[in-house]
Amino acid sequence: TWIVSWTLMLTLVLSTTMPKAVFTYSPSDPKVNQTVEFNATASYAVRGDISWYSWNFGDNQGLVTSDPTVNHTYTATGHYTVLLSVTDSHGLISSPYSVPIEVVA
Repeated sequence: TWIVSWTLMLTLVLSTTMPKAVFTYSPSDPKVNQTVEFNATASYAVRGDISWYSWNFGDNQGLVTSDPTVNHTYTATGHYTVLLSVTDSHGLISSPYSVPIEVVA
């Protein structure tokens, strides 16, 4: 039972110090071959700063950057799930934040 207690305590401590990933995108109804802007400036680190933004655009494309705002273009219609994880200056990584996106013709 001490392992369970230690795990629970560690989980509670880490969950309050982990960075938080969040983003918006524009336009809200993206079309094929249209540039979509993803904005993660609302992401935050509890301690330190955000060092890295790790994007997965759901179409086998990804990007790791220190810039909170990125652009991406989808080349096919479909339903995509965009994932973002952020890493803070202490090396802590957020849980992935996901948003479904539908790209139309």
